Amino acid sequence: MSTSFHIYQKMTSVYDTVIVCRKKVEPPEKISLEEILEKTIEYTKKSANSLLEKSKNFLTFNILMIARSKFLELYSKHYPNIETVEKLSINELLKIVDNKVYKILKI
Repeated sequence: MSTSFHIYQKMTSVYDTVIVCRKKVEPPEKISLEEILEKTIEYTKKSANSLLEKSKNFLTFNILMIARSKFLELYSKHYPNIETVEKLSINELLKIVDNKVYKILKI
């Protein structure tokens, strides 16, 4: 009897976590939240196009994870020197990232 983690005709959940810690030797440079979002979306478009060329089975979920990961990487790299109009939680920021990805994918 074979064992599979895939649930028949259902989306599976992903539980991968990658934690990267780097000691900052210099203070991070200032950047606006809009710049971080622009860089995130630019990276996501490039990555998604590259991956879609290799496999048409790439899901929206995968593209969202690419965008969220890149956003968190850039956010943590520049924190606390991020210029914003209003203070937003990480969850609120990730919803903004998700909405930008949905616009790209026209969902």
